[in-house]
Amino acid sequence: MEEENYKEKYKALKKKFKALQSENQKVQAQLELANRTGKAIQRERNFLVEKLASSIKKNPLRDRPSKRQKIATDEVPVKTEENKANP
Repeated sequence: MEEENYKEKYKALKKKFKALQSENQKVQAQLELANRTGKAIQRERNFLVEKLASSIKKNPLRDRPSKRQKIATDEVPVKTEENKANP
């Protein structure tokens, strides 16, 4: 009787172990995919940062305001009551 009980426990534990092994393999595959994706994103980010840095070095005058920005910041005459009366 006792021996049969141990055999049942062994079979149940063996089944549980195989299920856990299978689940572990799936999670490891997901982790590997996430790591590869993260590395690819990191490489792309580094490339874009380098490209941005090189474009800033090539064209340092980008910090100056453009013609559009100058026009937008110029003072626009404000119409007052006096201006309306004397056009």
